Amino acid sequence: MKYAKHIEGEVAGSFLLGISASFAKLNIITEHVLKQHIDSIDPNQWYPCSVLADLLNYVMDKYPHHDSIFFNAGIHFIKIWYEYGPGKSMIASSLDWLYTNAEGQGYNTVVRGRNINEVGWCRITEADEKAGIIQYENVTMLPTDVVKGVFYGGCLLFNDMDFVSVETVEEDFAPNPFLSKIIVTVRFRLKRKHSDIDLDDSIQDMKFGETVPLAGEELESLKWRYKHLLYKINLDAEYSSNLSKILVDHVNKSIELTRELEEQNAIKDKFFTILAHDLRSPFSVFLNISDILDTEYASLSQVEIRRFSRDLNMALHRQYELLTDLLEWSRMQLKNYALNFEFLNLNKLAYSVVDVLASVAKQKGIEIVIAVGEEINAYADLNMLKLVLRNLISNSIKFTAKNGRVGVTASIEKDYLVITVADNGIGMPAESLQKLFVSNTRFTSPGTMGEKGTGLGLMLCKEIVEKHRGTIHAESEAGRGSKFIFTLPHIVQNKLAAL
Repeated sequence: MKYAKHIEGEVAGSFLLGISASFAKLNIITEHVLKQHIDSIDPNQWYPCSVLADLLNYVMDKYPHHDSIFFNAGIHFIKIWYEYGPGKSMIASSLDWLYTNAEGQGYNTVVRGRNINEVGWCRITEADEKAGIIQYENVTMLPTDVVKGVFYGGCLLFNDMDFVSVETVEEDFAPNPFLSKIIVTVRFRLKRKHSDIDLDDSIQDMKFGETVPLAGEELESLKWRYKHLLYKINLDAEYSSNLSKILVDHVNKSIELTRELEEQNAIKDKFFTILAHDLRSPFSVFLNISDILDTEYASLSQVEIRRFSRDLNMALHRQYELLTDLLEWSRMQLKNYALNFEFLNLNKLAYSVVDVLASVAKQKGIEIVIAVGEEINAYADLNMLKLVLRNLISNSIKFTAKNGRVGVTASIEKDYLVITVADNGIGMPAESLQKLFVSNTRFTSPGTMGEKGTGLGLMLCKEIVEKHRGTIHAESEAGRGSKFIFTLPHIVQNKLAAL
């Protein structure tokens, strides 16, 4: 559960510091986070309960296996309360501790509010020292396992019990849903002191090979101490198990972070390689052409001026395409990048993409045929789907000879929308086909009129399609054209609304 930040009331600064220090004893909170938390707290001031909620929620979010972590934090907290707080002036034995919790004498000294139902309380509902049982109703904002650890830890402060165990049952607290009512049951057996023999001293002084004669009561005491030892072993085993799980979680996260860092470094290297080569090198062409047009314009024929202008235009278009692909690819590498899904009419979208590429297709006399039903919708990110179609259609135009044909089709097959961009161009051999869509690989070859590609387009298409939970592949043979086929999950609009 999350601890509500809007619980009314206040907690003592000394209490907050004790809780923080109790987690520090377990090396759970990093030094940076702990220092940031502790440095802002004055032990003599009172703070909103939300400050305590923030700390507890931080530990819960950070460590999923937190039950025994909270329990041991409770044990350390009560040690700190006794050593550095008011504990020594309030209690001198385990029984003192157990009775100090009556009527909230302990809890309500560190929390305050307009009334006890606002911040909680503690009271004894049953006490039988002979039977060794004391039961409490504890209404609190603290986690149940912290409360359990506090009661248990208080009984360990003094070496005057043979056995102690704590059981808790959590219930809803109707007057204030942001608090919990915890039924705490403490079972214990007090040590007996004898005038003729002190069992602790006898055990301490015993040497190997010696035996210590035990009276009936002393033997009974040993049985209860052994019972408590087994209880403590189980607690320690659970704690060790949880620490192991936390350690495994940390190792796995470290491995994942290392992998992500390596991927980001590879992306960065690739990014700078592209900047250094692909974006920089064409500028020599731009400068060369512009210099000729600037200095030799008067001596150039109209045919030469037209050729230089066309070359400059094509180079600038390629650079614009590269820059667009590069920016979109870089944006998709961001961890928090999210697609904006909406229902799109695929027929209209395909025509809008073709309109942008019409002038390029016209230069080569290539016919683009769209055979997409007007009723077909795609559930996708508009800009991303446009980018995929633009890249695939542009690719087909590039590798199709003059007066060729490029087609765009779509069909619904089972739960997927299948979109195909096909051409009757030059195709590609099997070895080239295998290089397509390979991660961290840029594969490019010149088109039928020497057009150059960016090497990013198909990789970008693959990443976009996969982010849409689809697939993409190519089919081609040298001299027999190519097909690029990608799928998207087919989602019907009224069914999505029903979900």
